[in-house]
Amino acid sequence: MGRVSRAQAEANRTAVVEAASRMARERGMSQVSVPEVMGAAGLTHGGFYRQFESKDDLFAAACSAAFAEQDTLLDGFLASSANPVEAHANYVTAYLSEQNRDNPGHGCATTAFSADVTRSAPDSPVRDCYREGVTSSLERLARLGDRPADAEAREREVLVELAAMVGALAIARATRGGPLSERVLTAVREHLLGAQSSAAPKPA
Repeated sequence: MGRVSRAQAEANRTAVVEAASRMARERGMSQVSVPEVMGAAGLTHGGFYRQFESKDDLFAAACSAAFAEQDTLLDGFLASSANPVEAHANYVTAYLSEQNRDNPGHGCATTAFSADVTRSAPDSPVRDCYREGVTSSLERLARLGDRPADAEAREREVLVELAAMVGALAIARATRGGPLSERVLTAVREHLLGAQSSAAPKPA
């Protein structure tokens, strides 16, 4: 069989990264094998090392792809809403929903990869990708809602908000199947929306 074109090689790599990103978010990086990923992408295992140096290299790319998807989602809420406050409300409502809870394969990279990254080696490339991804998400989240003008206060508010949402989603997924799962999502969602509502400037 002849060599594939550069365009086809790039398409193959993209397919593999997308499959790895979805499967790792669904099951965790440690529970996904390279042959499974290649099969899901419609490719043979033999082509893996023409695209990636190692499994760590693959999952670093998958982590970056998941965060890029998350960034696009955040940008979309801002672009499709009447103002930043509405964008924030729409995003929080969608994030802390049963639909997001039940579809981890296309969900939050911050939540999905946290346990895997915590257990990874200190020099793992996944750690760098995760840090960069969380930093990018924080920057975008800061544009949503009515935030403090002071940079330090704004950063503190966004850090607390992201931690609350990620924690709520993780607990909701772990307790899925019982009423506690829905109560966690509802409580944190209402708290965050209420906090933004009280912080928003009142009309004169």
